[in-house]
Amino acid sequence: MKRLRLFIVSIGALAAVGASPVQASVIDTPTCKRALASLPISTAKHPTAAVCSVHQQSLLETVRTRAVIAACKNGQEREQDVARLDGAIETINVAVADTCRDS
Repeated sequence: MKRLRLFIVSIGALAAVGASPVQASVIDTPTCKRALASLPISTAKHPTAAVCSVHQQSLLETVRTRAVIAACKNGQEREQDVARLDGAIETINVAVADTCRDS
């Protein structure tokens, strides 16, 4: 249960960070240069596309998690977890709309 709550909190934090406007600048460090070089060409040249992809993946994982919780739990704890996940899904959906608009 702790892992699920940690996952939910992590997704919420990701969504909150991602919901802010994205700057298409690159941090000029050797680590970032290597990491960017390892990305597919389209995401390396377009950092917003990489952020968009992360948000889309987060949304998919959160929707899958919600489906499992809704199907496999019951009672008040289920209702609370589903409500939290619904909020996270809404937040991530906004981030997807904001960052994936031009991707």
